[in-house]
Amino acid sequence: MVKYFRRSIQALTEVFNFLETFIRKHQVNTDVSFAVQLAVEEIFTNLVKYHSNNPNRIRIELFYEPETVTVSISDFDVEEFDITEHTATFAGLPLEKRKPGGLGLYLVQKIMDQVEYVYDPQKRECEITLVKYLGETDVRSRQRRQ
Repeated sequence: MVKYFRRSIQALTEVFNFLETFIRKHQVNTDVSFAVQLAVEEIFTNLVKYHSNNPNRIRIELFYEPETVTVSISDFDVEEFDITEHTATFAGLPLEKRKPGGLGLYLVQKIMDQVEYVYDPQKRECEITLVKYLGETDVRSRQRRQ
């Protein structure tokens, strides 16, 4: 499934409806559904926030395979910002010593099983791929077994 969304926080309702349709169609379990929705919300919100003057729509494509749910989020005519290289520097610090920002991307990297970033400098396009494993292969199931 693929859909383009206007670059607006108000478009989150449409994004959630799109995700919900996909989740129902493929009967994705609650844990995976929550992780995917949270990660997509965070990435979408960041793309809107940091490229607010960009008139291009944001593309979201969803893939279902027997062992994974994959989300591809593409943005057009943007500067490079590799989300996989920006990790939270506040982990383990007391609240008063933490700098604002970065928590959302940190959470995305923690709740998703794979996060990939590709940037095409010629086209000025980025693609963020989020993968969540289903069933016994998901992160929580693996942690419970360890």
